[in-house]
Amino acid sequence: MLKHTAAVFAALLLMAMCHSALACDAFVTVGKTTPSADLQPVGVAGVGCRFEKYDVQLLYVAEAKGEGIVHEPYVLATVARYWQLKRRFFGGKIELHWGLGLKEAQTCDFNHDLNCNRRQPLPFSFHFGVGASWKYARLQLFHDSNNAMDDGPEAKNLGITWLTLTRPFN
Repeated sequence: MLKHTAAVFAALLLMAMCHSALACDAFVTVGKTTPSADLQPVGVAGVGCRFEKYDVQLLYVAEAKGEGIVHEPYVLATVARYWQLKRRFFGGKIELHWGLGLKEAQTCDFNHDLNCNRRQPLPFSFHFGVGASWKYARLQLFHDSNNAMDDGPEAKNLGITWLTLTRPFN
């Protein structure tokens, strides 16, 4: 837990320094994952920086529990190219995101080990999203998955989907 707290603190410090040096728009985000077959929804919180056409964010995904299964909390970094469409949604600009997610790997045993991260076991994932952006807020739905890369007799990678409310500081 201390390792994750230190990583989030380092990200906040890095963002504060990069905000003015790299001319990006900083943001904070909070959200909730969708429930999976075996796990309850958990919270997601993060910080990030929006460049001209890219979003870079560092997220903390809370511990997930369900029916005897525990997924430890982890930090997920995402880099995504985003597009703003001309279409509007309740006055907000519609956005599409596509990129990569990176996290610490958590390998699972092949002996029916259920107590490991089956949502995102590999260190990298494909990152997709859709949302709407207003001047003071963004509402976004994301999905990270590496299902196509998870093979073997116990391949059960579910991916992770979450809905966030983001507050930009521009």
